[in-house]
Amino acid sequence: AVAASLEAAKVEADAKLSAALEEGLDQLCASLTPRLKPRLDALRDRSYVLGSDEALAAAESASLVGPLVGELEAAMASVRSGLSADNAEALLGKLLSHCAQRIEALLLTKRVDMFGALQFERDVRALTGRLGALSSRSVRGHTARLTQVTALLSLEREAELAELWADGGLRLSAA
Repeated sequence: AVAASLEAAKVEADAKLSAALEEGLDQLCASLTPRLKPRLDALRDRSYVLGSDEALAAAESASLVGPLVGELEAAMASVRSGLSADNAEALLGKLLSHCAQRIEALLLTKRVDMFGALQFERDVRALTGRLGALSSRSVRGHTARLTQVTALLSLEREAELAELWADGGLRLSAA
């Protein structure tokens, strides 16, 4: 009976500590996201109606990825020394999820042409690559939905979407 009580107390304590850790990481993430907001909101001013190869080349040279990743690196550097490696990775994952959700929300307010879709795809690939260097874990899960959006934007006709959907080849991740 004593062993069962101790085990039950251990399970309860583990659950409470895990919940407290999760809440703490959520609060820390919420305190860091205002630093990222100006970099993410720069997407609001970016046009994805480019109209030509020349405009596409100009847009590529003014990528949003560098400043966003730089700010994310600075935010993580300010707190990393006070966190274990696992907690730092968990915090980074929360920040990456926030960034991806904000980018998707901003993109849904924009018009995008064929060249803009190419630029957005390049931005997402660059973002995924740069973020991968920040983490010891895969970041593709955090940017998967953005990658799926790029696939949709690159389609030229609705019939192509119907073909992808019918073959079971396209399934959007949950938001």
